[in-house]
Amino acid sequence: MVWCDTLVNVQRAVERSTLREFEMKVLFQMGANDSSSLIDSPAASRLGVNRALFAHEELSAPEKFRPFNLPDEHWLRRVRERIAAVPV
Repeated sequence: MVWCDTLVNVQRAVERSTLREFEMKVLFQMGANDSSSLIDSPAASRLGVNRALFAHEELSAPEKFRPFNLPDEHWLRRVRERIAAVPV
């Protein structure tokens, strides 16, 4: 799981070829060029406030959704434990 605040910061941390390896992506409102770079569609540029797109390679088009609350501490702890258990 990777989170980044801007496409420029993503490009600093991850090579373009590696970025294409991510099967699932969630995008919030951003510029058309940035959206096109990430999911080959300017769809994220048309999002309103409190809206996001879920892009998956198996979907024909990104799915718009409304993100809600942050996960609770118990859920985050379980995810951290599972990630830590994955061999590198």
